[in-house]
Amino acid sequence: METVTRPMYKTTRAQRFPRRLLEGALAARDLAAGQILQSSDIKQRHRALIAQTTLTRGQLLSSGNALIEEYFGRLPADALVSDSNLDQLEVTRTIQAGNLLRMSDVKAAALIKKGDTVTLSVGRGALLITVSMQALEGGKLGEQIQLLNPESSETVDAVVSGTRRARGL
Repeated sequence: METVTRPMYKTTRAQRFPRRLLEGALAARDLAAGQILQSSDIKQRHRALIAQTTLTRGQLLSSGNALIEEYFGRLPADALVSDSNLDQLEVTRTIQAGNLLRMSDVKAAALIKKGDTVTLSVGRGALLITVSMQALEGGKLGEQIQLLNPESSETVDAVVSGTRRARGL
């Protein structure tokens, strides 16, 4: 590959791009020797979340079924590029293995379902009390739910803080 310098008026907008876009990129099609590259001739390298197995609607994401990998081509604006909080997302439609995951493919997962045994934590300063309670309703991260203390039959309001975990108000 060689660099060709031409006056701007003799090039198209597609032929003007920074050289850094070529680093790690792939050719989008067969290119003839001497052909001047255009931005459509290259597939840029990105890192994005890719399904490792076929994911079905309602399935929770995990490090076992979705990983950050190299992705070549145009990256959609809503592509997932981080695996943080992966366990708090569920798939809204079937995604085939090897496909890029997008925000439109996932939603916040219900971390607590009605009837689940939930660990409620209440703390002040150095004192932390944890107790097992039963969920009277389901909830997503940050939502307020009601829990039932099976020993006293009292209901308690709590905020969902994780999978089968809540903190007192």
